[in-house]
Amino acid sequence: MISIITITYNRSKLLKVAISSVLSQSYKDYEYIIVDDGSTDNTKEIVEQFKDERIIYIFHPNTGYLSRARNCGLDKARGSIVAFLDSDDYWNSEYLLELTKIYANKNYSSVISNAFVFSEEKQHRLLNPDKLNALEGSLIEDHYLNDNLIIYPSCFSFKFSGVERLNPNLKHGENDLILKLLATSNSFISLKELVYIRKHEGNISSEKTYNSLLIKGYFEEYTTLDYLLQKNLISASLYNKAYSHYHFKHAENFYSLGLKGKAWNMYLKSFLKYPFKIKALARLLKFYRFI
Repeated sequence: MISIITITYNRSKLLKVAISSVLSQSYKDYEYIIVDDGSTDNTKEIVEQFKDERIIYIFHPNTGYLSRARNCGLDKARGSIVAFLDSDDYWNSEYLLELTKIYANKNYSSVISNAFVFSEEKQHRLLNPDKLNALEGSLIEDHYLNDNLIIYPSCFSFKFSGVERLNPNLKHGENDLILKLLATSNSFISLKELVYIRKHEGNISSEKTYNSLLIKGYFEEYTTLDYLLQKNLISASLYNKAYSHYHFKHAENFYSLGLKGKAWNMYLKSFLKYPFKIKALARLLKFYRFI
């Protein structure tokens, strides 16, 4: 059985589409756990419109930590495979069937699926096979160092042993769990676009600020990196390269906000963490020219 977990907050209209996509799956052996993270709209009423015994609705008081809501779903999961579906996304009707075909190969413990990312203005394919270094195996290094290997929760599934949980001290935590699983499992990338990732005002910050998720999200990445090194799940070399890579992206975001002092410090950290980061050195020299 597959356990599908959706966490939602005040997205009743979009949630209806997500639920419909699950109930239309050609593969039928699943349970669908919907964790309502303290919604104040008519989310519960929308869920109750779907008369299907496989749906399990849980109201979870809002704490501001999505990781805890996902853990609430994992606590209830009984399947041998867990698949996440965010409430603003949806699946092709063949998605679960495709997963079962892949997991029939006992060597794979997690699957990363391709997707269409769309908004009112445009759409694009999430993963370009020409820009991926590998399609299976231990993909932790590729994910850390290749910005083309993008993973959304709605595109990720894994064999569930019953103990996997998100770090409850991280506000989001899905990347933390995904990276830990990539570091300890043999993964497969499915290039079929059977997932639809919706970009809309509710999940796109209209204004980049210092306090935006764009900036704060990196601190969760640093926490995960420290954990993986401490547990000897990644090498010191990969740790330094990945830390440098995140520092560089962090710096680029600061620079785009006009926070040149903070950008300088992050470029410097990127270079010191991994002196072969030529892009970081180039940015530092560019800054130096104007000092």
